[in-house]
Amino acid sequence: MLTVGLKLVDALIRQVDQFKNLEYLQIYNTYVGDENGGQEAGVRLANVLATNTTMTTLNLQWTDLIGSDIVVEWGDALMENKTLTTCYLTGVDYEIEEKLRTKTKDRTPSLDIVTDLVPKASHELGGRCFFY
Repeated sequence: MLTVGLKLVDALIRQVDQFKNLEYLQIYNTYVGDENGGQEAGVRLANVLATNTTMTTLNLQWTDLIGSDIVVEWGDALMENKTLTTCYLTGVDYEIEEKLRTKTKDRTPSLDIVTDLVPKASHELGGRCFFY
């Protein structure tokens, strides 16, 4: 587990917001580390992703940026974003997964929420951003 702090994660979120050709974002084994920091930063990340128009794949693995306190915000963001087609969630509670699946079940285009799997091409570059 990498505890990176709120300032670093906020810098990442600002950078994601500025990318104009980002297709893939992977955040792996990354924790803000303070009591509510991950949830606060998670809401900011969800808001940025809601308006992103290039990303097709989001991969959140073992992070405190998504949790039960902000699952509504994440569900809303996933509904608003119309380019995401795949969302990998590893290390996220089953209840959160199910709430997100329920929220997005009628989404157009459809969103595939995959849990506990690492995508085969997760380390390819080109329009991708990785944060470890």
